[in-house]
Amino acid sequence: MKTAKSSIEKEVAGKLLVDVAFERAHRWTEREFNQLRYKEDFIIHVPMSKRSWAVGKFDLTLVGDHRWHLTDRDRIDLTFYSRKAAVFYAYFTQRRQYKLADPLVRSDQDVAKYRDELEFYSQKLAKQLKNKKITFDTQLYQSRYLESRARYNSARKELEKTLNQTKYTKVWDQIL
Repeated sequence: MKTAKSSIEKEVAGKLLVDVAFERAHRWTEREFNQLRYKEDFIIHVPMSKRSWAVGKFDLTLVGDHRWHLTDRDRIDLTFYSRKAAVFYAYFTQRRQYKLADPLVRSDQDVAKYRDELEFYSQKLAKQLKNKKITFDTQLYQSRYLESRARYNSARKELEKTLNQTKYTKVWDQIL
């Protein structure tokens, strides 16, 4: 009489074979992704998680409200106010088009600076208006708030203008 072979051995062997195949496929996709990612002429923009993206060789991470860290490997390069500006900066930097990348950084930093100023003076003004007494400080904070708001709006328009000029560099066909 013959003994029956165990079906459990076949199941375990099948699961091991599937696990090995998945591991090989995973390593292959990572290797191919890294080869594509670090190419200079073809820059990809891929979400890595809910709060981070891979933009070519750079990593873009959402830190807070309108705050994006752009890192090259483990080094923090810049903090951006606008995600679009950070993506285009990464694109131009990887393509070594520094004359197009530098204005993006400057205008984005101006927007961030003026927004922080605007928040600061709005908090100071709100604190002064709680007292319901108009003093010299209230008038000072109000004038600085209005001045900061005007500078913020003009800096934001300048950033939008700079970002809209990128369509002439034929970036949209390659990055999106």
